[in-house]
Amino acid sequence: MLAPSDGLPPEAAQAEPIVDAYRRSADRKLVAEHNALRRQLRAEGRWHYDRDDPETLYLSSTDGYGHDLLKQSEDIIARIDAGFLDRLRRGDLTAWARNGSPLAPFCEIPASAWKVLPLGDIVTGTLKVPGGPELFDIRIGPKVTPAPPPPPQPVPLAGPLPPEPTTGAPGKPSSMHLVEAEFERRCAAGTLAPTLKEQARLLEDWFRRQYPETQPVTAKTIENRLRDTFRRAKGGQG
Repeated sequence: MLAPSDGLPPEAAQAEPIVDAYRRSADRKLVAEHNALRRQLRAEGRWHYDRDDPETLYLSSTDGYGHDLLKQSEDIIARIDAGFLDRLRRGDLTAWARNGSPLAPFCEIPASAWKVLPLGDIVTGTLKVPGGPELFDIRIGPKVTPAPPPPPQPVPLAGPLPPEPTTGAPGKPSSMHLVEAEFERRCAAGTLAPTLKEQARLLEDWFRRQYPETQPVTAKTIENRLRDTFRRAKGGQG
């Protein structure tokens, strides 16, 4: 997704000025009630022209009925504001703004910040942060969550796996070559047992200790496979 031309980050592609988002999210019933009260106030309130500004009207301070209508309309606006702020605090809506300057890049305003921030001037899209910088060009929209990266692909092996050792006949794979190598080592060291049966048992015990997670080679199998080799080795040592 490409970033919008006005500098918003890609995740803010659907954001709009805060005034538009405010109007769009406001409760329709509250808006209609507020508009009805304002029309009633304009028609029934006692208005006077400002002496210093003839184009400006103000509500008479003695018009209790008119001020009651005004208070009701202001209460509705406060409820609309509270609903909008609540959506920002929950993260249902996400805000972005230029921090400190109208020319600064956009940054996201975290949802937790709205627990202390007011809405500011919605029409101009600005907000003076208490004790901080001024925010400009506030935009509101749903936060677009980037798609997760694809799972890593398995790395191919450099070459084919070596074939499992077998006995040379159909059946289960065997590790007899390991036993034979240990037998040759013992031959070279001159530590063969007196009998083939005893030697096979010793080699079975050795294999179980060295390769506990591998299917063991039984003493009977070792005895059958090493019978001739053992006879020749014992003859060479005699």
